[in-house]
Amino acid sequence: MLDGGYRPDRTRLLRRIADVVGLPVSAFETDRVDVGRSAGASLAECDALIAAFLRIDDPKARRRCLDMVRAAAQG
Repeated sequence: MLDGGYRPDRTRLLRRIADVVGLPVSAFETDRVDVGRSAGASLAECDALIAAFLRIDDPKARRRCLDMVRAAAQG
């Protein structure tokens, strides 16, 4: 889960993520993201996904990862 001690760079990143997924930043401050089909996704799962994504150094690999997640989200 995201810690409460936000640094400015983490706050900016969180705002960008919230904008991309179409959620208010406050949605990341609860135990569950409860919006539409994503209601089953826990914040811990979202945090783990973001943390893993940020560890990918290769831009092409990040793009493939993002494409895969988007494809899976479309069903």
